[in-house]
Amino acid sequence: MKIAHLFGLSIAALLAAAPAGLAVEAGSASTDTAAQVSAATSEMVVFNTSQSRFRPGLDNQGTVFGDAQDPDTGYWNGKFNAAYAVGFEWAAPYELRNHFTFDLSSLTSGSATAALLVLRNGNDWSYGPGGLFRIREVVTGAKALNLRTARPASVYADLGTGPLYGAKRIVEATATWPVVRIPLNDTGVAAINAAAGGFFSVGGRLTTLDVDPQEGNSFLWRSSSSYGVQRLLVTVNIED
Repeated sequence: MKIAHLFGLSIAALLAAAPAGLAVEAGSASTDTAAQVSAATSEMVVFNTSQSRFRPGLDNQGTVFGDAQDPDTGYWNGKFNAAYAVGFEWAAPYELRNHFTFDLSSLTSGSATAALLVLRNGNDWSYGPGGLFRIREVVTGAKALNLRTARPASVYADLGTGPLYGAKRIVEATATWPVVRIPLNDTGVAAINAAAGGFFSVGGRLTTLDVDPQEGNSFLWRSSSSYGVQRLLVTVNIED
């Protein structure tokens, strides 16, 4: 089987054309591991949130908020925003959950063997001690999710539940790196294979680490509407 499509790039092409922010990935353990696999059996392809946009000029990513005092839920900063802020303010209590969607129409089902979600940090640290960022299954349809026509309350619940695909402990030092890399587990890779030929979405939630729940406030990526696209790096089997 030969992988050749508009959106997927081989490792060699990716590293040759990568912008400065993406070139950091070349030194990551996950990329190094993938590069050691024989080119005759596997390669890495890259998908990003700017492919097949549902909203003109806006990437397929966003944030939904939940406010327990009102109570209320909604799309953060309205329908025409691509920020992917995430975090919590327990005193309110108020929480942001984010989501990312990738077009896998060019991926062959069963070919994915590993995956890495790569999120841009920008150059700001919002505030708080950070936390454990978990990514999970999203069952809301990609079109309704990104056009923001689905009920916010249902989307908010969806982004915080479901099978776990991966997790990353993010503290201030981590969030000042150019990108944050989150390896997907076997469940996440299986979900990618199941979604091959269509859209694949993940939801993110930040939870507290060691802070007092009554005092802990922590937000990431609050100014992320200008950070650029987020990427899903998928290692695929290309054996005949």
